[in-house]
Amino acid sequence: TGIRRLGVLRADVDNLGAAFLAGFPAQYATLTRTASLSRQLSLFFKRYINEICCGNVGRSAEKFSLFGREKKAERDVHIVYSGGDDIFLLGAWDDIVELAVDLRRAFQRFTSGKLHFSAGIGFFKDKCPVAAMARQTGTLESLAKGLRPAKDAVALFGTSLSGRSADTVEERAEAYGWDDFIDGVCGEKLAFLRENLSWNEAQDKTRVPFGKSKAYQLLTLLEDGGDDIQIARFAYVLARLAAGLHTEQKAAYERVRSQLYAWYRDKEERRQLRTALEFIIYSIREKGENADG
Repeated sequence: TGIRRLGVLRADVDNLGAAFLAGFPAQYATLTRTASLSRQLSLFFKRYINEICCGNVGRSAEKFSLFGREKKAERDVHIVYSGGDDIFLLGAWDDIVELAVDLRRAFQRFTSGKLHFSAGIGFFKDKCPVAAMARQTGTLESLAKGLRPAKDAVALFGTSLSGRSADTVEERAEAYGWDDFIDGVCGEKLAFLRENLSWNEAQDKTRVPFGKSKAYQLLTLLEDGGDDIQIARFAYVLARLAAGLHTEQKAAYERVRSQLYAWYRDKEERRQLRTALEFIIYSIREKGENADG
């Protein structure tokens, strides 16, 4: 979808050593139980992951979708490595993000919420060496594992700019607890943008027209922070969205103006909105567009 970028996912289970050492009461901490736990984890990362990549997420679950579009059942991904307690996947950028959520949900069900994993997700041009992608996405994974207090997190976007040092990768990256990412960034912010803004060429009579130039304007303001001057500039850009709207689009505009302004004034909400808007920009950029991101 959108720009041609490879997505890379690296993840491994959080605090697995502690789970083996302290996961069972002393009277039950037998070699047999420890071996059983190891086998079950291996089963998930060597067998079940293939089912999930094929779109089989379980009868009681639903495949995750960033943009609510119908897609083929099988994810456009390649398993470079999966075994033990960690994974390294490569594929279309949007499929990688969606699959990461599918895997997280499946792992929570598989372990009854007792174990979790942290992940790094990087976006790269297709000529980037796999070793470099692995190294930089590993930096993101480490950043996610550094999120306190519980890890159980995902870090992304940091490697989308080519030729960056590890320090710059961390500086650009955004790390979220999984629930904040799934519910806040995707379930709330991205869903709101999808429902109220139209970034397709076809005229939409109920949503607010929102092209690439407007998206980049808002993204720049979201990146610059929320001081009084930036708040005023943000409000001005939102006001400009009202120009030339049909009567049917004005209700959506009022929702957009009110909600985006409220999110902008809160640091964490603004950060989540910025990530959601980056997803929008990736989805509407042309496949051959020459850009660093």
